[in-house]
Amino acid sequence: MSKRSRSARSIAVVLAAVFAGGLGGCTKKLWITQIPEWWTPELGKMSIAVVPFRNQTADRTAGDIMSDELGNALRASGSYQNVFNRNDLQTLLDQRDLQLAMGGSNASLAAQLRDVPGLNVQAILVGSVITYTATSHSQRKIDQRVVAYTKQGNPIVRPVAYTHTRNEANVAATAALIRIRDGSTIYATPSPPPRWQQWAEGSPPKQDAYACLSVARSNVVSQLMTHFSVTRRQIEVKVGKDFRTASELYDNKWAWTNSFSANDEKAYVVLTLPACCDRNKFRVTIIRDQQREDLFASDLLWDRQYGGRGVEFSPKTVGAKGGGPGAYIAKFYSGSEPVLTHKFTITAGR
Repeated sequence: MSKRSRSARSIAVVLAAVFAGGLGGCTKKLWITQIPEWWTPELGKMSIAVVPFRNQTADRTAGDIMSDELGNALRASGSYQNVFNRNDLQTLLDQRDLQLAMGGSNASLAAQLRDVPGLNVQAILVGSVITYTATSHSQRKIDQRVVAYTKQGNPIVRPVAYTHTRNEANVAATAALIRIRDGSTIYATPSPPPRWQQWAEGSPPKQDAYACLSVARSNVVSQLMTHFSVTRRQIEVKVGKDFRTASELYDNKWAWTNSFSANDEKAYVVLTLPACCDRNKFRVTIIRDQQREDLFASDLLWDRQYGGRGVEFSPKTVGAKGGGPGAYIAKFYSGSEPVLTHKFTITAGR
């Protein structure tokens, strides 16, 4: 085979993969509502108070800053009926009494806050800041650099001294939601705790140490939000892999195929999504290629246990509605627009 023939054949293979949606690494973005596994709409009707976090670091402000930022984010999320923060508590409770109450266990803290007049909450969010540091280290360095060129175009190299700085911040925190009625734990962050390291280096770095600390703190708060609130986030799904058709599930393995007979009573559109899509609503439809009428439609509420979910349809029924053998398209909707599509064919009965 000539080089030209081999080249043409390679291009044809690549183009075929492109049109089939089968090239690895091709993804589509999908917005979902991430709901913590333990959270229910009933718990969302609670009013909660975010108390100042306990502080295990050398920075005396760390506990107050973390709890304030998390409290504001929780209030904005709408995940609970009401969210009270440190300032709200201080209007109802003397600062000294609050600090004394926080010195005990979570259960004792709940007991002491239970009867505070005006504090009508069903749970308190407590936490501990275990790491909260911002550092800056500078080092004098000398590099050999081109500083000019001769008339002949030769480089002139000379030693150049400069200061290289690395700014770094590290933040880590834990949190728990405590039922105020009996001091029981509704949910606590698992181990390892949410943490973030942010750094910038250069001459000079783009971020100073305090900017790094702000970024690290915000990222830890964002992680805590995924544990304690309903949040919107964007995920990626793989084109040609996370939405396909199959003829059957045998020994827990899908028999992938893009071709069905007009006599087939049963087939599947298989959707694969991560656990974070739990309790999100999606829709699967089938149309004939170049047409708009839905020949099949199914709504589904995702469950984190699915991993992959097969939506059963009948090629025989779809083909009869769609005008017989030909090309058909399965469509996966999140909201009003399709996120993924998958083309398959229905052939004449055999």
